[in-house]
Amino acid sequence: MLRTIRFAPSCFLALLMTQPGLAADSPTVTMLKGKGLAKSGLYFVIEDEKPAIAKWKAARPALSDYEAAVAKKDRADRAATDAALLAGRRAELEEILSQLDEQINAQGAMQGGNQAMGMAGGMGMGMGMGNGPGMAPGGPGRGGFNQAMGMSPLAAQRNMLRAQLARVTSMQRTSGTSDAASAKKATETQAEKAQQEARKALADVRSAVDAAQKRYADLGADQSVRAAFRAMEKEKMAGMKLGPSTEFKSMVKSLEKAERVILGRAATTSSRKRARTRG
Repeated sequence: MLRTIRFAPSCFLALLMTQPGLAADSPTVTMLKGKGLAKSGLYFVIEDEKPAIAKWKAARPALSDYEAAVAKKDRADRAATDAALLAGRRAELEEILSQLDEQINAQGAMQGGNQAMGMAGGMGMGMGMGNGPGMAPGGPGRGGFNQAMGMSPLAAQRNMLRAQLARVTSMQRTSGTSDAASAKKATETQAEKAQQEARKALADVRSAVDAAQKRYADLGADQSVRAAFRAMEKEKMAGMKLGPSTEFKSMVKSLEKAERVILGRAATTSSRKRARTRG
């Protein structure tokens, strides 16, 4: 028959106290906790890490909105630049075509007068003479007639430029460049607003990070804290370090990267100097 083994309450409590995970904190650990430190993995970290990390997570949507606004602004800038180039090319072609029209009209009037004079001279000199100058191949009348029937170089150039103008006009219609300037202005306004929101969010995170880093610097300079970590090496807790934690350090790197993009390198550098000065 199986027997049921029963423990007295006092024995059960004694058994629990012998478990490593439930053992009472050593005086060294107790002292570090009194300094506001808590064990997290291989680090003793401060509670001030949590609000800083939470603020960073809350700031990320504002940073994403800023990145999207900047990308949209860049596309609008390129579209406005293309529109300006097309408009400039169109104006250039229209001006050249206008000049060509004037030259061709003037040339046509001159050729018409020369041709009339040639025909009249040919008829006068050719009366009674079948081989007069006006009737000969290459004579004044025939030469003017051949030039009028052929296409002049100016006319050929005009046709080529007209084709180019048609292509430019078609590109303006298909690309919607007519409202490129207004779209650029709208995206600039959106980007400026998004940047302001991102700067505000970063400033909030930076304030919390600076406070945490200052606290770590103060603890690192505390002789009692240093002595405690030296003592832990004798308590089989070697390898334990004063924070910040890996998560906090990773967050700070991301913050500094965002500051370089949004605030500029100089602003980030100055914030680092402030943190070192405080430490």
